[in-house]
Amino acid sequence: MKSTFQIVDSPKRDLEWRLLLAYKLSKMGISSYIGGAQNIRSKFLLHGGVLVGRLGGTSGRSRFDKLFLKEIEELGGKIFYFHDEGGAFRVNGYERESRLAYPSDLCDKPVFEKVYFWGQAQRDIFDKESWITKTQPIGSPRFDLYKNAAKKREQVKDADKIILFNTRFSNVQTVKDDPTALSKRMLEIRIEGGELDKKSKPEIISNMYYRWKTSARDFIEFTDMVAQVCLSHPEQQFVLRPHPAEDVEWYRKNFELLENLTIDNTGDVKHIFERTKLLIHSECTTGLEADLQKIPTVNFIPFPDDGGEGVVGLRSIGTVCHETQGVLSAIDDFLKTEKQGQPALENNEREIDYYISNLNELGKATDILAQDLDAYFNSSTSAYNKNYTHAFKVNVFNKLRNLKNKYKYRNVSKKNMWPSKKEIVQKWIELGGDKNAIKVGSGFIQIGK
Repeated sequence: MKSTFQIVDSPKRDLEWRLLLAYKLSKMGISSYIGGAQNIRSKFLLHGGVLVGRLGGTSGRSRFDKLFLKEIEELGGKIFYFHDEGGAFRVNGYERESRLAYPSDLCDKPVFEKVYFWGQAQRDIFDKESWITKTQPIGSPRFDLYKNAAKKREQVKDADKIILFNTRFSNVQTVKDDPTALSKRMLEIRIEGGELDKKSKPEIISNMYYRWKTSARDFIEFTDMVAQVCLSHPEQQFVLRPHPAEDVEWYRKNFELLENLTIDNTGDVKHIFERTKLLIHSECTTGLEADLQKIPTVNFIPFPDDGGEGVVGLRSIGTVCHETQGVLSAIDDFLKTEKQGQPALENNEREIDYYISNLNELGKATDILAQDLDAYFNSSTSAYNKNYTHAFKVNVFNKLRNLKNKYKYRNVSKKNMWPSKKEIVQKWIELGGDKNAIKVGSGFIQIGK
């Protein structure tokens, strides 16, 4: 059986493009299993096949990842590895973050059939590694969702369009089911990523606090900017969308005095873009996503000279402002003409292309993944082993764990919050999928037989 498995860490950010890939695979006769880490592990043990994307953790070295990786090897499975966390990291930490996401000692294993990067910049970091021959920059599969998105935006009435704020401050206030920036688990993640090879433990901890401080300063300035903008334009409707790993309740409680601001973290940001006329962000990948759709953007960077801590490739996207007054002026200019001034888009795209490939060929990343998987299944003669007894035990543990977490996080915002069955099926149909070909469980999706 041709079966692929995809672990989704953040459904709001990553579920829809995985459905797009599953749709393309289904046309090739390849089935897909999409879900949380434990669910995918359970299904993989029963069926065997190919894991597409990353393992459960950020570095691939967590206890879960070590167990699952060993099981995949024992079952004769393969991994087509792509890390969805990001391809545009901070300048001072770009290599560190990339090596954390793509650990050489794991990628060198035969079980990793192919490794995909966001762009050439990441590939260049590993140019001397023996496994570089099985790598390819493909861009971000998520961006493929925007191939035809502009058409829907054109159908929205001007009166229904909004100005969108997009935040990126999960380091400061984190959802309850994710490790915080200063937690013991975050230190473990950095150590798992091999950081002790270059820094002492105190140096790593010191850097963690420094990163938190810089994020906290940006967060304070961004929060005040949002308030001043909303108060200065009471006639405008604003929407604020928190990062999927941020605690949305903080914004709901602390922005309730702003009557023209709505907090919305439902679904994928792609759908909010359909009614967005202007985006205000802070060196966020969402700024690039808006730029790909020709949505004007204001890029608020309150501390531009902070030791090169800017995000590579994203620092100059849109109209860059360093003070709240600059943002207010940019909005005034935009509203006067309903058209923002012309940013240096050509230069931006030349810079960002090095970090994220295929920005001018939306749709290509998932095409490459699907074609490579199809070629592998057509040429592979591997027989997958099965371990039903082990799978049964893992499945029982998984169900108990899900019940415990459901009770623990029942009234708090979560990063791993899945859409309803109805929403998932609707997304699948919108992509062109057959509603009879999809089966939706609790945090788990099966497409095909």
